[in-house]
Amino acid sequence: MIRARKLKPKPKTKPKHKSGVDGAAEDNALSYKPGLKDLCVAVVVGAQGLDGAMRIRTFTNTPSAIGAINGLVNESGVPIGIHVVRLQKGIVVARIEGVSDRTQAEAWIGKRLYVARSTLPKLEHEEYYHTDLIGLRVESPKGTEVGRVVAVHDFGAGGIIDVENGEGKSIMLPFSAETVPLVDISNGRLVVAPEAFELDEAKL
Repeated sequence: MIRARKLKPKPKTKPKHKSGVDGAAEDNALSYKPGLKDLCVAVVVGAQGLDGAMRIRTFTNTPSAIGAINGLVNESGVPIGIHVVRLQKGIVVARIEGVSDRTQAEAWIGKRLYVARSTLPKLEHEEYYHTDLIGLRVESPKGTEVGRVVAVHDFGAGGIIDVENGEGKSIMLPFSAETVPLVDISNGRLVVAPEAFELDEAKL
């Protein structure tokens, strides 16, 4: 539902990367810290109207699917109930149980919604949740840091990682076995081929 898959290279074919997500975090504030038991599936980005409705950015295949997820919790791990009202330009307008006015809704802005990893489908080999990739260090094969993953996209032709380098420049790279030969989530990093950044490997 919120994962990106890197397929093994096949003989005589270019390695590809498939994604099951329709969008991902677009802000560093939405980054997920690897190792936590819960996975971030949404973030509240604004209040909607006066009756407590909120605008929520989701990290699921279908934005409105957030309303069907069981075991949704807030940042403190407290279970919450959510009712999707409508979809508005890719953003879900929804109500959270117990929130009945705009002031209460505004207090939720910036808050993330999580679900326990134990309730999610088991990942296959070389399959990753988008939020696990966001925030990873991007390194050269020799270990030199060249940037950070700030977002993951899927525009229909395979997974794309959005990497911000040390100068604040954003670079889109295909999340393929050829471009990203190593994903090391436990150590918070991934390795990219030098040619992906047009780097001089001898200097790294």
